Amino acid sequence: MIMINDEYKVDNDDICYTLYERKVTKEGKENWKVISYHKTIQSALKKYRDLNIKKLTRSGEVIQINDLIGKLIAEDNRVLEELRKCSTNQN
Repeated sequence: MIMINDEYKVDNDDICYTLYERKVTKEGKENWKVISYHKTIQSALKKYRDLNIKKLTRSGEVIQINDLIGKLIAEDNRVLEELRKCSTNQN
C-alpha cells in the first residue's frame, strides 16, 4: 500500500491499482472509499493529481496558473519521495 497523504492511498492486487479516499462519518468513524481502479500506478497517480487540481480550483478563489503549477510540482515531488521510500523499504 502507498499512503499518498492522510486523505488518499493506493493499494493493489494482481489485477489493478485502487485509489482510495479517507472519509470520516458524523460519528467519527474512519472509512476508506474506493475512488477508482487503474491498470498502472501511473494512471492511479494521475487520477489523484486530477482530483487535487479540482480541489485547488473549486474553492471559489481565483488561483493564478503559476501558483497552481507550483503547488502541483510541490505535491508531485512529495508523492515521488513517498514512492522512493516505499521502494527503498522493500529492498
